[in-house]
Amino acid sequence: MKKIVKAVALILALVFILACFASCSKTQKRDIYSIGNVSITDDLYRYWLSYYKSYYTEYLTDIEDSVEGWNKEISEGVTAEKYVLNVVDTRMKMYVAALKLFEEYELELDDVKIAEIDYAIEQMIEYYGGRSSLGNALKNSCNITIDTLEEVYIVEKKVQMLSEYLYGERGITPVTEAQLDSFYKENFSRIKYLYFDKVNKYVYNEDGSIKVNSAGSYVTEELTDDDRKKLEEDAKQALQHAKDGKDFNELIKMYNTPDMDYTKTCPDGYYISSGSYTSSYVYTLVSKGMDMKVGEIEFFEDEYAYYVIAKYELIDKAYKTDKSGQLLHLDKYAAENLFNKLLTDMSSQVTTDDDYLSKIKLINIGDSVSV
Repeated sequence: MKKIVKAVALILALVFILACFASCSKTQKRDIYSIGNVSITDDLYRYWLSYYKSYYTEYLTDIEDSVEGWNKEISEGVTAEKYVLNVVDTRMKMYVAALKLFEEYELELDDVKIAEIDYAIEQMIEYYGGRSSLGNALKNSCNITIDTLEEVYIVEKKVQMLSEYLYGERGITPVTEAQLDSFYKENFSRIKYLYFDKVNKYVYNEDGSIKVNSAGSYVTEELTDDDRKKLEEDAKQALQHAKDGKDFNELIKMYNTPDMDYTKTCPDGYYISSGSYTSSYVYTLVSKGMDMKVGEIEFFEDEYAYYVIAKYELIDKAYKTDKSGQLLHLDKYAAENLFNKLLTDMSSQVTTDDDYLSKIKLINIGDSVSV
């Protein structure tokens, strides 16, 4: 969780939040996403808005919490703010669809689930040093109360319970072998890669091992212009070797640093799938690797590194034989994919309060209490 920000920043954030949601009464909630009599209200929406805002500013290097940062285009025609709002919009439509199905299947939270929610609230209170402190944090974050936080946990628990009821190990519609194989083929690619760091280089001991400092971290030093020029030459030489047919695992041993020699742990390469990325390095590998055609070997560059990526055909039913652990929970991901598709398909039934949503500005939303 993020550290509690300074009091002045909290006051300013609160002023902004109250201005943005002046029309929202503390006693009368406003339905923002609804299907029939089931809804996600404004206070619940504000919580998840704060959560996803903080999540993406924390873990995506391309998103910064400032006016300029939210207005920055992170893909063609899409600003950082639009990207996050779209993520939340999709998630809210899925949540309200799940609540509708939870009702239609006549499911109920049992005592165990309720106890888990109570425990989660108690843990939050303990973390913030008391009920009053947590209440203040929630108010400053997204102008909600502890009671609303409990409602959030109830919704999330219902969504989880519905997923298990439908697609869990004992679910009424478990993932079939055909669905698992289809998910694997439609969503994954297999690559091997060479990575040439353009920013730093490791400092080595006389025996060829990387130097480690007293904190246990690798010792590095910044590359010079000459180092960078030589690095690019090496990368392009490696590209030519790969295109000439040299075994790629041998190239990995030749060109990758010792800590990135994955020929033993992942001899078949890496299985990648489109999704969220926590670093530009991973983003480049995944986005480029997914776009490439099987058999292609390409050279790429970003501000951090040069890459040589080779794309390979998927190994048939590799999730049954792979020993690297990369596909260990594929059945769970396939179940999640089916569940998400079910909920997404119900999006056309969702009614939204477009007037409310059109006035949202992420800069006016405080940091999440949960990220």
